[in-house]
Amino acid sequence: MTIVHVNTESTWGGGEVQTCHLIHGLEARGVKNVLVAPPGSEIAREVSATGARLAELRMRGECDIAAILGLSRILRDVKPAVLHLHTSHAHTLGWLAGRLAKTRSIIVTRRMDHEIKGLFSFVKYNSVDHIIAISEVIRATLIKSGLSREKLSVIHSAVDCRSPYPGSDLRSTFGFRSDTPVIGTVATLAPKKGHETLFEATRIVKQHHRPVRLLVAGTGPQEPHLRRLAVRLNLAEEVVFAGFRKDIPQILNTLDVFVLASQDEGLGVALLEAACCGLPLVATNVGGIPEVVRDGSTGFLVAPADAEALAERIMYVLEHHKEAREMGERARAFVRENFSLDTMVQRYYDLYKQLSEDMENS
Repeated sequence: MTIVHVNTESTWGGGEVQTCHLIHGLEARGVKNVLVAPPGSEIAREVSATGARLAELRMRGECDIAAILGLSRILRDVKPAVLHLHTSHAHTLGWLAGRLAKTRSIIVTRRMDHEIKGLFSFVKYNSVDHIIAISEVIRATLIKSGLSREKLSVIHSAVDCRSPYPGSDLRSTFGFRSDTPVIGTVATLAPKKGHETLFEATRIVKQHHRPVRLLVAGTGPQEPHLRRLAVRLNLAEEVVFAGFRKDIPQILNTLDVFVLASQDEGLGVALLEAACCGLPLVATNVGGIPEVVRDGSTGFLVAPADAEALAERIMYVLEHHKEAREMGERARAFVRENFSLDTMVQRYYDLYKQLSEDMENS
């Protein structure tokens, strides 16, 4: 069985991490994989080390005619059992290219919890063979949008929590004192991730608490704005922009509390990674986040864009060390039990196999 995966992102994010985990797990199960990705992209570099075949293709937008024709040629050459589309732009390109190449089965992973709007979007979602939502809330949103329940499955994003994450941290690297609390987040620097609210909450924590630091890992279009905002809020000393990082476990081990202040979120892979490090979680009650953060048990939930509430919960965690440690331990146990990498890969494998058998019997 051969699967062609299409990911159009040049940068590295949660969706790209999940695509790589999936391909690696499928390779271990004897499945042949071909990844179609932009030349020089982060995911192309990562997947090239897994043994999977890489087909680099420039994809300048979801209606890039050259990319559609190029992808259709790849599909005619490979003749995959399933074409798996991992991003929104990949969905449009792959759907059109798959139809040109007469690909047997086309599936798409949906990572956003927005409703499907517009005739074109409704048609392209109804025209694929199966849709995988990464959280229950996304599945519910798709049903609300009018898509068939029979075409929908939930396969949660996952992390590998079986082995302990590296125990080292980066406090000395960033110049943090051992007795200074460190708040942190790992997210693309984009409006929907709620960094502005997190910065405002940090300002409040600074006013009511002892010295604190905020470690921000990630890059994105909002970075210049956020750097100016940190100065304007008198947080130039407190906020550290760590940029794009590959050493996420060490980044997380540097923190006392992990915060995700998103305005919307399909699930929140960064939350899963933080839980694997045993961190208490403070996050917004949006999208699929409540499927990871159980309020008062594995972390705390607050309303989006509520800096006061976010600051209050952050301060609670920083001031209640024993409870915070127990919360982090419950978060790690919960993620290990409910978001295992092996389960995610096996569920995709079973879906591919079922679709392939259905096509052979039709």
